[in-house]
Amino acid sequence: MVRRHWQVPAKYLIYKDWNRHPLGDTKNELEIDQQRLLAELETLAAFSDAAPPAVTRIVFTPADLKARAWVISRCEEAGSP
Repeated sequence: MVRRHWQVPAKYLIYKDWNRHPLGDTKNELEIDQQRLLAELETLAAFSDAAPPAVTRIVFTPADLKARAWVISRCEEAGSP
């Protein structure tokens, strides 16, 4: 679940004890599929106004808007609000 800064009580915004999770004793173990992450980063990099390997997206250009739409679609597929 993704929490926005206004959804988390202020006491959780400052981590005083980095060895303990601020929301309790839950383990936050995240497994990352490295191949999938790399593929998605390469897809995102393809939305560029410059030739590879450079990535240039000026705000609100067609490349930027396409990249934003792609990221939003990935979030929706993952179930993010």
